[in-house]
Amino acid sequence: MALFLGLWGDNHGWWHNREFLTNLLSSFTGLLLGVPFALVVLSHLGSMQADAAIRRAATRRALVVAARFRATSVRGFINPDPAQAIGGLIELRKMNVKLKTALDNAWNDHLDVTAEAMRRNRIVGEAYDARKVVIDQVFALAGEQRQAWLAQVVQDWGRLDRDVRPRLEEVGGRWLSEEAYTAMRKAFRELDNLSAQPMRSLRRTRQSFDEPDAGFTYPSLQQRLQSSKTLEHDVAATKEVIVAMLGILRNIKEIERIATP
Repeated sequence: MALFLGLWGDNHGWWHNREFLTNLLSSFTGLLLGVPFALVVLSHLGSMQADAAIRRAATRRALVVAARFRATSVRGFINPDPAQAIGGLIELRKMNVKLKTALDNAWNDHLDVTAEAMRRNRIVGEAYDARKVVIDQVFALAGEQRQAWLAQVVQDWGRLDRDVRPRLEEVGGRWLSEEAYTAMRKAFRELDNLSAQPMRSLRRTRQSFDEPDAGFTYPSLQQRLQSSKTLEHDVAATKEVIVAMLGILRNIKEIERIATP
C-alpha cells in the first residue's frame, strides 16, 4: 500500500513542497520492504550455521568413537599392528583346524590301549598344546580378561553402528563402504553369538588324552567322550572368534576413514 501510494504521488506531483512527508513515507516504505527481506536472509544464515554446527558435532563424535573402537579392537593382541595380528590369527586358524582333525580321529574306546589308539589320542594332546602356544603368542590377554575385551569390542561397535552411523548419514558424513559394512556386521554376528567361551585353559581335559603310565588311571569312556565334546566346543568357539576378528582387522582401514573428508 505504501509503495502504491508513493508511485501515485510521483505521477501526480503530490510530493512537491512536502519534503518531510516525502522522507517519512519513503523511510516507512523502505522499512516495509527491507525488514522481511532481512529476516529471510538472517533466517537462512542461521539455518546454515545450525546445520554446520550439527555436522561438526557429528564429525567430532564419529572421530572419537571410531578411534576408540580401533584402539579396542587391537588392544587384545600382543602385536597391535593389524597386519601382524591378522598373520597371527591365520596361524591360529591352522592350529585350530589341526586340533579339530585330531579330535575327529581320536580313539574313544577306553578299553582299547593299542599303540594306534594311544597314537591318535596323543595327537590330540599335541595339537592342543601347539594351539595353546600360538594363542599365547597372538593374544595379550587370557581367561576372563580376554572375554571382557571381546565384550568391549562388541560394545564399542554398537556405539558406532547405532549412534554414529545414523548421525553421519543425516549430515552426509563419510561412513563405511557397503562391502566393509556388510563384512563388519557379519563379524559381529559371530562375535555376539559365540557358541561357547573360547580358548579356555582346559588342562584337566587335555590330560584325558595322555598315555597311561604307572601313576595314571585311564579315563572311562564317558570321561573321554566328555573331554572330546568339551574340546570340540572350544574349537568351534575359537573358530568363531578368529573369523570375527579377521573380519574386523581386515576392515580397520575403513574404520580409520570414518568421518574424514
